[in-house]
Amino acid sequence: MTDRSAYVLLPFLLPQVPVAALVPLGEEKAFARGEILCHRGELASCCYAVLSGYVAGYGRSTAAEEHVESLMGPGCFFLAASVLLDKPAPLMLRTLAPCRLSCIPRQALRQAIHASPDAAAAYAEAVALNCTCAMEQARNARNHSAAWNACDFLLRLTARQAQNRDGMVRIHEPEGPLSLSQMLGGAAEEVRLVFKSLRDEGLLLRQGGDWYLASLDALTRYRDTL
Repeated sequence: MTDRSAYVLLPFLLPQVPVAALVPLGEEKAFARGEILCHRGELASCCYAVLSGYVAGYGRSTAAEEHVESLMGPGCFFLAASVLLDKPAPLMLRTLAPCRLSCIPRQALRQAIHASPDAAAAYAEAVALNCTCAMEQARNARNHSAAWNACDFLLRLTARQAQNRDGMVRIHEPEGPLSLSQMLGGAAEEVRLVFKSLRDEGLLLRQGGDWYLASLDALTRYRDTL
């Protein structure tokens, strides 16, 4: 039976999007780990493109416990719709690691969309990709177990990362199973068991203090057996 908690608590991982026409509109800024970019319900003054690091969007469960609802890594573009439409931010946004972000002010975004077809197309494509990816992940969460979704999350997190000479892929920030388990909130126990199974199968390895996936193809095959 599908674990319904997976639908509620597994974070939505935003896709990488082509925003080359929009990034130059912003000012590149460095943020330390744990900095709050925007509180839920606030009118954000700018949207963001992630150049490096990770930003998390936090919501609250029915028990008023804070949990991650979305995760934005390098190449992600977020808060654009809220900024353009003057809508309150749906989540509290906080950096999970030291980050470099392109901060694009509302007025600069609006002017670029009105003046440049390339900027308007980049904005529309980014929003469309975010929506399509959200629908896909919501459908997967409804139709699969928390274990399946935990494996799928790892695959999405590492899909565009380079393999080392042994074909392994390092899991970057947020680092390792413990951090991922904490992010997954109520699904943490089942996720812990998934990580144990991955280690037993030789798919998840620890080397020099870092966690690696032994093979993306092998993890995909393992996920599809769940």
